Amino acid sequence: RTGQTVEVEAEGVWWEAEILNTRGGRYYVHYVGWEDEWDEWVGKDRVRFRAPARHTRRRRATRRRQ
Repeated sequence: RTGQTVEVEAEGVWWEAEILNTRGGRYYVHYVGWEDEWDEWVGKDRVRFRAPARHTRRRRATRRRQ
């Protein structure tokens, strides 16, 4: 799970984070876009695992000339 992107609850808000390490059912996370000083160990109760992103092809909108 190291390197996995998750959401972590902090003060009632869910933040995007990356798992850097795991130990004994706890996760050491880095909050994306924040300085390393905010990295912390959190329990499972504060982690929300996301489904892997699906890559979909978008059709390019074409403009018709009149």
